[in-house]
Amino acid sequence: LEVVGGKIDGSHVSRLTQGDQAELRWRTDQAIDIHLHGYDIEQSLKPGADTAMVFVAHATGRFPIVVHDPNAVGDHADAHSHGGAERTLVYLEVHPD
Repeated sequence: LEVVGGKIDGSHVSRLTQGDQAELRWRTDQAIDIHLHGYDIEQSLKPGADTAMVFVAHATGRFPIVVHDPNAVGDHADAHSHGGAERTLVYLEVHPD
């Protein structure tokens, strides 16, 4: 998944089945922190470096993967974003086995 300017071009949903071993590979043009809600996985991405987010899809549902923007203030600010805003990059859907 390529993040350019803090966004992914177009809409994107990754679909998995409960119990799957997942590996989401990320690339970005700027340093950002991302967070997979529902799994509480946070990852720091650095420009020009491929970064893998590896986990077992144990929880079912639809979970946003958001980028934290510590310089912005908005309606979507929460404790995870340290006072900044969150922006959804993609959704992860995990379907029951």
